[in-house]
Amino acid sequence: MRGSAFQGRNKNMRTKKSKEIESKLLEIGFNVLRLMYYEKKMSYEDIGKAIGVSTYSIFHFMKKNGIVSRDCRCSLKNRFGELNACWKGDDARYDAFHARVKKIRGKPNRCDICDTTKAKRFEWASLTKNYKDPYDYVRVCTSCHRKMDWEDRDQRYRFKKKELLK
Repeated sequence: MRGSAFQGRNKNMRTKKSKEIESKLLEIGFNVLRLMYYEKKMSYEDIGKAIGVSTYSIFHFMKKNGIVSRDCRCSLKNRFGELNACWKGDDARYDAFHARVKKIRGKPNRCDICDTTKAKRFEWASLTKNYKDPYDYVRVCTSCHRKMDWEDRDQRYRFKKKELLK
C-alpha cells in the first residue's frame, strides 16, 4: 500500500510539471515551433535550450500535437561540412581528410597511374601531402599507392643523408 501511494504522489508531481511545460510551449505557439524545427532546421535539443525545457519535453510535445519529425537526412548528425556541429575544418585528422575526399569525389574505381580497373582495392593518394585540399588526391590501386609512398620516403631519406654528409 505504501509503495502505491508514493508512486501516485510522484505521478501527480510529474503531471503538474508536464502541464507547466505544456502551457509554456502553448504560449510560444505551434507556428513558432514549426518555424524553429522545419525552417531554421533546429534540433529538439537546440529548441529546448532556446525555450528552457528538456529535449524530451520538446519531442513529446511535438509528437503529441502532430508536428511530424523531419526526414533523417535533414538531422544535425547528417549535415556535411561546416554545417555539422563536429566540423573541425583544417584541424581535422588524417583519416577525416580522406573521408572528405571520399565524400566529395566518391569511391575510386580505377588507377590513374597504371590505368587498371581490376585491382581488388583502390585508394585516394595525396600528391603534394596537402591533405586539406580534396582535389590534391589521385586515384590509385594499392600497389601504386605503396610505390608512391616508398618513393617519397626514399627521397626524404636521401635528402636527410645529404644534409648529414655536409
